[in-house]
Amino acid sequence: MGEQRPIDDQVRDFYLAEGLDDERLASLLAGARRRRRRRVLRLAAAAVVTAVVTSLLWWLPGSDRADAVAAEVLLNHQKNLDSDFEAASWTALDRGLDRLPFTLVRPRAPQNRLAGFELLGGRYCSIQAQLAAQVKLAGDGGRRATLYVTERSGALDGLDGKRRPQEGAVIDFWVQGDLFYALAIDQPAATSDPGST
Repeated sequence: MGEQRPIDDQVRDFYLAEGLDDERLASLLAGARRRRRRRVLRLAAAAVVTAVVTSLLWWLPGSDRADAVAAEVLLNHQKNLDSDFEAASWTALDRGLDRLPFTLVRPRAPQNRLAGFELLGGRYCSIQAQLAAQVKLAGDGGRRATLYVTERSGALDGLDGKRRPQEGAVIDFWVQGDLFYALAIDQPAATSDPGST
């Protein structure tokens, strides 16, 4: 009886004998390269589409951008979330919201729109993906107001002085120094405000 070779050698020899010829191997490699190239092109196309859509959103005309920001502000205003920091003064609120990269001070709202409103407190939020303060205010007759404060940026340029009536609230935008403000004030259902700009 002859000496048997180890099983590993037998298996290796079997698969080597069954190997691909050069032409078939070249064909498989070419197919793999085509699939990889198509995958890279699809990813590149997706990246280009994403970049174009993002840049279009940044360059929306002011009125479209104002409507988009107003809708975001209104959504947060209507949630009516509790304040994370109760405060009776702007100084105390600024100390409570210490992660803000700016100082919170009582703003000069257009047409004195904050007259008659009392500061209740605030929380962190965002506007157009920027860190912001969401400040809760209470007015006469139970009227609610929410003030949003963030740093000026390209995404918010061109909104200074705009007003957007929304469902049940009017939203004013203004700039004061390096800060951007958005103020949402509840309006009675029957009131309409034609002062949109």
